[in-house]
Amino acid sequence: MANRVYKLSCILYGHKSDVRSVCTSATGCIVSGSRDKSAKFWTPNEASGGYSESQTLVGHTNYVSSVCWLPMSQQHPEGLVLTGSNDCTIRAYVPDKPEAVFVLKGHSGTVCCLSRGVEAGTFASASWDMTARLWKSDGGQDPLAVLAEHQAAIWAVVQLEDSRTIVTGSADKSIKVWKHTGKCLRTLAGHTDCVRGLAAVTSKEFLSCANDATVRYWNAETGECITTIYGHTNFIYSVAVIGEESFVSSGEDRTVRVWERTDCIQTINLPAQSVWSVAVLPNKDIVAGSSDGVLRVFSTDPTRQADELQQKAFAEEVANSSAQASKELGGIKISDLPSADVLSEPGRQDGQTKLVREGSSVLCYSWSAPTRQWTKVGDVLGASGGTNASSGKQLYKGKEYDYVFSVDVEEGHPPLKLPYNCSEDAWVAAQRFIHEHGLSQLYLDQVANFITTNSRRVEPSAAAPAQFADPFTGGSRYVPGASSSAQTPGNGGESTVPYFPQKTFLRFDQANLQGILEKLQEFNAKLGSEISSAQLAAVVKLAEVGSAVDEPSLELLKRMLDWPQDVVFPVLDVARLAVRCEGPNAALSAGPSAERLVAGLACWLRADAPAACHMLALRLLANLFCHRHGQEFVVGHVDQLLASVRALPSPCNKNTQVALATVLLNLSVALEGAGNGEAPQKVAAVLAEVLESLAEPEAQFRAAVAVGTLLWNAPSGGEVHAAVIHAVLPCQPLLERWAFDGRTNAKVARCAEQLVALISL
Repeated sequence: MANRVYKLSCILYGHKSDVRSVCTSATGCIVSGSRDKSAKFWTPNEASGGYSESQTLVGHTNYVSSVCWLPMSQQHPEGLVLTGSNDCTIRAYVPDKPEAVFVLKGHSGTVCCLSRGVEAGTFASASWDMTARLWKSDGGQDPLAVLAEHQAAIWAVVQLEDSRTIVTGSADKSIKVWKHTGKCLRTLAGHTDCVRGLAAVTSKEFLSCANDATVRYWNAETGECITTIYGHTNFIYSVAVIGEESFVSSGEDRTVRVWERTDCIQTINLPAQSVWSVAVLPNKDIVAGSSDGVLRVFSTDPTRQADELQQKAFAEEVANSSAQASKELGGIKISDLPSADVLSEPGRQDGQTKLVREGSSVLCYSWSAPTRQWTKVGDVLGASGGTNASSGKQLYKGKEYDYVFSVDVEEGHPPLKLPYNCSEDAWVAAQRFIHEHGLSQLYLDQVANFITTNSRRVEPSAAAPAQFADPFTGGSRYVPGASSSAQTPGNGGESTVPYFPQKTFLRFDQANLQGILEKLQEFNAKLGSEISSAQLAAVVKLAEVGSAVDEPSLELLKRMLDWPQDVVFPVLDVARLAVRCEGPNAALSAGPSAERLVAGLACWLRADAPAACHMLALRLLANLFCHRHGQEFVVGHVDQLLASVRALPSPCNKNTQVALATVLLNLSVALEGAGNGEAPQKVAAVLAEVLESLAEPEAQFRAAVAVGTLLWNAPSGGEVHAAVIHAVLPCQPLLERWAFDGRTNAKVARCAEQLVALISL
């Protein structure tokens, strides 16, 4: 094959958005899945040498993120086409019909990979819900096995032929090898970023690709990484085997690359930002699906290659795309970017990024605080959509923007296009982006900070209008301190609005009610409970804001809170959402229920309780402040609740850290002028302990604001103020480090600086 060169064979148009996945059949057909919510079936066209769209497979309500072709069987003589989607379902089709013959439900996250199973008539699925599942292809709703030991989204799953072995790759950067029964045999470490694709080579060996821009060759039996292969300059999304010693890969650097052993023997540039998926046809032709909504087929056989005119047009399209990307990046002239000399200066904080010019290329570097050096992240490419010559702006979905970024969100989410104009608030643009792509509110701060950093834009003032979204609650963006008086010097000598006192309570609104219901049904069956599906649905309805108070369902919710620790967390999730309404809030926190709730919280916050219980119990506590009964409950049982908080293991995961800091912040707000004796001092003492253990910037920020709020609300010169000062003095060195260490998150640093000044008054 080394003497054969791949050239364009044909281009397949039909999808209206990104082609996220492709697969092929033994008969030479192609299936493609797209973000336009459809999958398409393409058959070879003998007359033209290309492919014809013979069927559009419909039914999904969200992006089609994965496709798979099961071979023919007695039940399905023409084979079975499987599609997985962001709607969390798997649909199965016969090739000549547009509607699914059956639908499988079970995953609670995007089904991002499908693979033929280890036995005939079976297949595997991988999901963002951190599980992979084995299914029979007869439509049975119960999986044969659930593989569930990864700590983040599972992006890839593949079988190793004849070995009854399954391999999964995850956003937790690990690869796991499993028996077909669901037993994990070993964990393979080596990749330094999310594992995005897998391909079987032999019954014992396989390839993996990842966001760290490497392909690795593994022996599944020994766990050995045989070799690491370099060549791509950005995330690698897909890998597929061509022959025994050759394979193909694709990624975010606009390329499809053909490999012979460890050598890249051909790089095929495409006029699209992201090449999401590649597959190999039986005749060794390559098919690629990309972010411009197009499939392209490449062949080494001259009889299947496009004519000279089509080759020329394709080359011009690639050249124009590359030329545009090389001239500017998100509206910034590359010639205006600094050279690599700026990397001689240390970064201000861990994770800080810099774009530098090296010749005609733009590279992104990230500052690593532990190693005290700049690490190359990868090449930076122009945004898709081109540039409007008359305005110098990026075009995205027919509109002009100053920037069109590719954003890689955490924990398994793929890079997505983020349009932004400099006239916008970064948080408004980030919130729009989150809503458009159905992402968690937990990513709001990260996306907004990404915009601020990469648009070279001054961060908005802390006094930004209240309609902006809070990073973790989706309500008003967290802007503590509405007063414009008593300004405190900020970093760089600028005046900023003080961060305290905080006057309002924060809450957690993010919800996936369907996912909660499915998990309740699963655990209810596991417990052998007699609670019906209708009763469970009525309990979940309590979580809807504005729903009528249903007394029988409230009583059932109280009883379900007694479920064992390992299965109670979806019940806590319902309670956390229900207490936003006054009726459920009072029913759970007032009267005889109060002591029961105190005991429950002590149990859910114990060190041996699951991490999910810790987080959701704290979110429940935070949301109790929504109404008077809940506020009175927390303040009235402050000693018991603080003791439970102290029992939490350290360090907690980042979501638990934020929930913990939010509870203490809300409690600090609730204690204002309430005449609660020693309560402010006790809360301050817990905050001083907690601050030392917090690593998540948003949690650090909220905890620091809580300390400032306690100090501000305590009358200066009084006993309470002196007691609070005494309680927080041990953490003053930490606050000073946050305030004046250039590596600290900017928002945390400004808040810590104000807090140090307040303590010193």
